[in-house]
Amino acid sequence: MKLCLFLLSLVIVKSEASGQSPVFTYYPVPSGHFSSPYWITPGPDGNLWFTESSANKIGRITTAGVITEFPISGPGGPIAITAGRDGNLWFTQGDAAVIGRITPLGAVTLFRNLSGNGGGDDITAGTDGNVWFPESGELIGSITPRGLIREFNISPLYSAYGITAGPDGNMWFTDGGGGIGRITPAGAVKGFSVQTGFNNYIAVGPDGNFWITGYQISRVTPSGQITQFPIVAGVPAVAITARPDGTLWFTELGGGGLGSITTSGLFTPYQALSGQGNAQGIALGSDGNIWITDNFEGQIVKAALPPLPPKPPLATPAPSSLVLVCCGLVALGTCKAAWRRFSGDSALRRS
Repeated sequence: MKLCLFLLSLVIVKSEASGQSPVFTYYPVPSGHFSSPYWITPGPDGNLWFTESSANKIGRITTAGVITEFPISGPGGPIAITAGRDGNLWFTQGDAAVIGRITPLGAVTLFRNLSGNGGGDDITAGTDGNVWFPESGELIGSITPRGLIREFNISPLYSAYGITAGPDGNMWFTDGGGGIGRITPAGAVKGFSVQTGFNNYIAVGPDGNFWITGYQISRVTPSGQITQFPIVAGVPAVAITARPDGTLWFTELGGGGLGSITTSGLFTPYQALSGQGNAQGIALGSDGNIWITDNFEGQIVKAALPPLPPKPPLATPAPSSLVLVCCGLVALGTCKAAWRRFSGDSALRRS
């Protein structure tokens, strides 16, 4: 038998942001111009889900652009929405003091807050399996998949606005007083005076740091070190989301602006909307593209980007990735044995 071994070195190339401008596609919401699509999130079904605050509906859009709407029977209008770890979508119901749940099939259940305070403008899934949201006043709430709500007072912090799950298992939020806060799943609160000024929303970047929108983009490490990056003067950034290629994307209030920033702080502006359009919510779709809501013109916008690089293969213990190629009429067992012999298994003997 003839055994041929070829060791092929695999070159792993780190992806960098291409800088290529996105291609925009516009999908009008069936409820019309004044439906006010506000927040958007990727769903567990591969679609994107969004709120329609003026139409009192939840919308679903496929990556091909097909929109389905689901009416909400409760008071107020849905604002923020997120995918829970239970496979459902969860949303805040504005000033109605209600948290809603909608299944991927469209079944809606509403839960009233304990305090009667209105739900906030953000909501996110926690690592504890619950969904977390800011409320009006000095409160943050969490809701279990079965609908049990708990509320935590964050005083002496001013008020929570944006909220996200941190890599440490805690929830992190922007504080109306200009700082950020951390709350554990048990409700222990700690504030950090990072002095980022006017804060909007917060997201975890691909670098593991927190990225905060406002009149600048602020990068805050988990230890509290802050770096600020200028964007378009006088135009605050609103919603923000991360893309696996090392960029973060955000909407800009008024003027239909969309921006991207690398983890090193390179900012690139784009004009996503024209006329009276206003980019509000933002999400990364399962197709690798960026999706935004236009709450003035009543439409969902896809910003098509170059495809994301494929996930790298599983690493081997060796310093560099190697591929073993067996040629000739060699049995599979012999090929495996040869690989183990090559990789240092001294117990193997050539048969």
